[in-house]
Amino acid sequence: MILAFTFPAILFGYLAGVFVDHQNLKKVLIVTNLLRALIIFCLIFFVNSLIVLYTAVLLLAFVTLFFFPAEGSAIPALVRERKDLIAANSLFTLTVQITLIAGFVVGGPALAFLGEGGTLFVLALLFAVALSLVWFLPNTIRSLEEREGIHSPLKTFIDGIVFFFKNRSVRDAVFFLTSTQAVILVLATITPGFVDKVLGLDVKLASVVLVAPAAFGMILGSFGIGHLGHLFKERYLVNFGLFVVGADFLVLSLLETAIINKAVYLLAVLLIVLLGAATSFITVPTTTELQSETPERFRGRTYGILGTFGSGVSVLPVLAAGALGDSLGIRTVLLALGVLTLIVALYRLKFNRYT
Repeated sequence: MILAFTFPAILFGYLAGVFVDHQNLKKVLIVTNLLRALIIFCLIFFVNSLIVLYTAVLLLAFVTLFFFPAEGSAIPALVRERKDLIAANSLFTLTVQITLIAGFVVGGPALAFLGEGGTLFVLALLFAVALSLVWFLPNTIRSLEEREGIHSPLKTFIDGIVFFFKNRSVRDAVFFLTSTQAVILVLATITPGFVDKVLGLDVKLASVVLVAPAAFGMILGSFGIGHLGHLFKERYLVNFGLFVVGADFLVLSLLETAIINKAVYLLAVLLIVLLGAATSFITVPTTTELQSETPERFRGRTYGILGTFGSGVSVLPVLAAGALGDSLGIRTVLLALGVLTLIVALYRLKFNRYT
């Protein structure tokens, strides 16, 4: 299912960015939310068909390819001042994590009380609500090519690739956002093993022990950056986040099943909360850097490249983590993540750059 959702981005992520850079961003956001609502609604009538389910997932992934760069381009179009951009990205991350927690909390009860069809109807309704909210956005959030009437897709395609490889700040930001997504996917992969083999708990508690605390930590981190992030340079915030994440992984790798008790359970949860908060210190400033360093005409293509890397490259560490977790153990994977993160942090500190 994960591959079905990520595969379209590998092939068409950048092409979607090229298309968005020629369109009215508000219209793209409206149409993509409408299509996603219709796909989910149609799935209600074929909920027991596995073929239809995978087809719907592929269609959702394909439509989301166009929503993602339009959404990323719309934020800096609405918030012109760089000092306000980090607060806007913090608010964006905050709302995403709140909805993530709500999804985990409400998902099970919704299936129990509403059934699969009723739950899908609610999801379609939520996309419709998102559409109505986008409807009230100003019409001024339009791509530069669309405003100037530029219609040269081939030149747009080539110029976007040339810009990406020539701009170091943008390359480094994409590298960090891709790496962070890969780490999150790796954690999602090894979470059942960590809960079972390291903490000695029921795997069913994974969302309570790890997912919810991590999302809560991201909320705290995003809230803190939204209020204080403008006081520090993006580079310092990212460095701080990297050192905390690296140290966090190392401490988690030291937890032993043999000495697990209530205090250790509490320590594990607190470490996961801290990990989530530190992740926000990486993603929010890096997203701000990406948006600030990317000219308006290249934003859709840059987010298209980010989507391609995020979906394609991040799958590889997930596969490696699964194999290493089974052969060498979960603690070894956590130790490797901690060491690699600290190496990147030290490199950044020495050479004053992202990668």
